[in-house]
Amino acid sequence: MSNDLSYEIKDDAIVSFRGRDYGFLSNLYSYKVEINYKGYKFYSVEAAYHGAQLGTEENLAKFSEIRRGNLAKRRSTSKTFKKKIRSDWNEIKDDVMRELVWLKFSQNERLKERLLSTGDKQLVEGNDWGDTYWGVCNVVGLNRLGEILMEVREKLRNIENN
Repeated sequence: MSNDLSYEIKDDAIVSFRGRDYGFLSNLYSYKVEINYKGYKFYSVEAAYHGAQLGTEENLAKFSEIRRGNLAKRRSTSKTFKKKIRSDWNEIKDDVMRELVWLKFSQNERLKERLLSTGDKQLVEGNDWGDTYWGVCNVVGLNRLGEILMEVREKLRNIENN
């Protein structure tokens, strides 16, 4: 990815989805998370996302059993997994992520309140592992996860105010 994808980060942005204060924004976050998706209960967005990536009921069921997001991520990096990714994944992955993030925060009151408590701060999935699609690394990236989180926050705020 070239540097023409630099992402403008505001001074008061939340730039790390780690730790006690903002770790709940991470897809790996699995502390008291319950996401009901396609008839299965998931313990992290990460697990649901990778189950959906394979596109079969069997794999949704397998990933729904994974209690920790980092374990779901680890399982998804195997060569066997990469061979089974559904053919339309690049076309639908943003919509799947948007739905899963929405479910995470709309189905969990405590997490919803925490997301709303970020106010109008820019949410940036800053990372040092080179993810420039879902996040930003060295000021380069699309920050799709951060953008989706801000969309979901705004939608939740609108529902709360109506």
